[in-house]
Amino acid sequence: MSLVIGVFGMIGCGKTTVAKIIEKKYGYLRIDSDVVGHSLLENDEVKKDLLSVFGPAIVTKDGLIDRKELSHRVFADLHLKNKLEAIIWPKMTIKIQELMNQKRDVVLEAAILFLAGWNQLCHYTIFIEAPVQKQIKYLKARHIPNHRLTNILDSQQDIQSWKDLATYRIENSGTRDELEKKVQQVMSSVKERGMEKDEPQENRKSDRSNR
Repeated sequence: MSLVIGVFGMIGCGKTTVAKIIEKKYGYLRIDSDVVGHSLLENDEVKKDLLSVFGPAIVTKDGLIDRKELSHRVFADLHLKNKLEAIIWPKMTIKIQELMNQKRDVVLEAAILFLAGWNQLCHYTIFIEAPVQKQIKYLKARHIPNHRLTNILDSQQDIQSWKDLATYRIENSGTRDELEKKVQQVMSSVKERGMEKDEPQENRKSDRSNR
């Protein structure tokens, strides 16, 4: 049985950096839920379901789903966001479980880890938090216009609400070396504890010793 660690947090907090450290330094298989979700947009059944909800405007001239257009629509309408999640999250769960079935320890990188229920697939979870200035810098580096910054950050507050249920919390407010040391502390604890998953993750008391 593989040991599974879930990494979550708001946009621009350093989830990918932490997951890649665990991948490279500890030999874990890294699963990026965003990559899984994007790949499913090429699935014919998913396309059909999305077209029935969002209409042909979300399809490019090449017949691909326009992720940018889809994103704009769900950010503006909670009802449509819920419909998108109902279409794609169950299929993402199946794909993630398939990827996990490779007899390797896994680090699952997913902002929506608890929202999608994927914490149930994990032995441990790590919440990554960072100052809002770091998050804004991340978004600006990706040419997100100023008028959308607040909306994007506000839309992720539901992710923030799950932080107290994480097994570990890492504050990413310093240098890369400092972050690596914090990850090392967490991984040392994980090694000592082993596969002690014996109850649903949300019932566990959060360990905040690595904040």
